[in-house]
Amino acid sequence: MKAIDDKKINETNVTLEERFKEERTEWNGKIINLIESIKNTTKLAESQVIQLSYRQMIQDKLAEYRILHEKRQEMLDKQTVDRFREYKLSYDIKLSSSEAQAFVNADCKALKLQIKMIHTQIVYFEESIKTLDNLGYAIKNKIEMMSNQLI
Repeated sequence: MKAIDDKKINETNVTLEERFKEERTEWNGKIINLIESIKNTTKLAESQVIQLSYRQMIQDKLAEYRILHEKRQEMLDKQTVDRFREYKLSYDIKLSSSEAQAFVNADCKALKLQIKMIHTQIVYFEESIKTLDNLGYAIKNKIEMMSNQLI
């Protein structure tokens, strides 16, 4: 039986890891700059617009990664079934179900890692949206406080 060639999946994992790290660094900088900008009361309206824009951009990213996550999960499910069937029916040595499952888990390790990386990126962006939502409330509260001081 031919072992699964994980070379392509491993290369994709390296590429995804670098891409995700760059995205997190980029968005971390954007959000920190936005937080810093609300210190300047003359930029509150602009900050509010940017906050909403960033929120929508991240929503788009989340949709993209959720779809990718589902596709990879489907790929993993298919690969798991195929490999288990192959180990149980076509392997040179008769394996118990637990032995076959251990072999399948080893064969699917790279794809599982990819799914975990995608999930981690999804969680990061979900938390970023929460931060942006909180920032939106902070901007609104600051505007209200300024309005009350003018009265």
